[in-house]
Formats: sequence, structure tokens, C-alpha cells
Amino acid sequence: MADGIGDLRIIADRHFEDYKSMKQAFQHRYTREVLFQRSQVSTAAAAELMEAGGETIAYLSANTTVYIRAEGADNAGCQEKSLFMEYLDHAGALKTATADSAADSSTEVEIATDFESLRQFYSTTEAVGDHHWLLCNSDASAIYGVIEDGRLYSVHSRYRAPASTVCQSFLGRIQIDTTKLQTDAADSSYQLVIAYTPKDRSNVSEIIDFWDVLDYQPCVELEPLSVVSVTIKKFTDADHKQVMFRSSILEVYARV
Repeated sequence: MADGIGDLRIIADRHFEDYKSMKQAFQHRYTREVLFQRSQVSTAAAAELMEAGGETIAYLSANTTVYIRAEGADNAGCQEKSLFMEYLDHAGALKTATADSAADSSTEVEIATDFESLRQFYSTTEAVGDHHWLLCNSDASAIYGVIEDGRLYSVHSRYRAPASTVCQSFLGRIQIDTTKLQTDAADSSYQLVIAYTPKDRSNVSEIIDFWDVLDYQPCVELEPLSVVSVTIKKFTDADHKQVMFRSSILEVYARV
């Protein structure tokens, strides 16, 4: 038999055939979809999908006071601009916060006092002049989120499920397409690793090898307060190629 790649998985407690049928099953409940999309150049080393502006992101914090500021020296285009955040506190409760950057945009301004993990961080004004917006601690030595120069949103693929009193969370669908962004005559095999915790079970890391295109719909309920992370790599070190990644997580709230 010729060489090739394949995949074999045994999935427990899968109650839905696909993402569409899962959404239909909850059509009489209030739902929110957490949608993430990013195009990123693949590398031979497994890489997480996010925009970090060259910063190292500390994804989880321990009930911390967090601040906003523009990266680098003061910039007139970043002064007194409104930034907004949706986050989880240490108990897994959903919260929102807003604050305006300082008259000196390099000065930290407090935005929340009970932060643990970021869901959304966005601004109505783009950061300019190679200055990123930062969500950070009091001296910007720890960075929890970045809005890159010229963007309005922080982009990161990690997800933390809220507390069970807030909603149920389902890892619904992951789509990857490498064929539309550029041609690649070299080997086009990739590896995706999804780390997550199904409800009432231990942590798992699913390793999926695929060619060019992947449409994976696990539809698995997540353990409350658990974290989902994804990495992707290309098997060959030469001729790297952009991948278009999209994930969909469904949150199901109390019946209305």
C-alpha cells in the first residue's frame, strides 16, 4: 500500500450529527456563537492562531486589575479613545467594561478589577502610527490582549467556557482551507491539535492530520471554566503557505 496520512478517532457523548443539527436542536433557546477567523502563515513548528503584535500573551490572569494603553510612546492619534472589553472573572461570570485612553496614550488606565480571561477587546478607533492597543497590568509587563495597529479587534483563538450558571458551551465546528490563498507545489499536509475538556471528562488533545482542507464538526459540550486552544503546523519546512482558519463555538443560555 502506498504511503499516506489518515485519521482515526473515538468520540464519546456526541449527540449531534453536525453543527447545523446542533443549532436546530437549540432553536428555542437563546444562543450566542463565538466565531473566530484568521489567515496565518503556517510553519514547521506548531503555532497558535492569534494577532499579538509581537507581544507575548498571558491568556489567563488570577482575578487581576487590568489596564488599557497604547504601545510605545505617547501618540496623538491614540489619545482619549474609547476601548471596550467582554471578559470572564475568576468565577466564570460574563462581564463587560469600557474605558478611555489617557491624554498621554502611553499611560495605563484601569478598565477592570476582577479580570481572568479575555473574550472580546475592541475599539471604535484604530490604533495608528505603529502603536498597538494593549490590555495589560499596571506597568505593561504582562499583556492579556492586543489590538494591532490598523485593526479594531483583538484576535485570538483561545476560548474559556463560562460557568455552568451562565450557559452551556459546545465546541461546534473547525474549518481550515489552504487552497484559496496561494498555490503550493510542495507537500500540502498539515496537522491540527485541539486541546479541550469535554463536560465531565478529562482533558483531551485531538491530533488531526489533513490535506489542504478540513471541516471538523465535533459538537462536543465543554466542561465549564475549561479552555480550548488550537495549534497548526505544516509538515514540510519549505514553501510555507497561508491557512484560512475558522472556528465556531455555540453558547446555549437559559430557555426563553
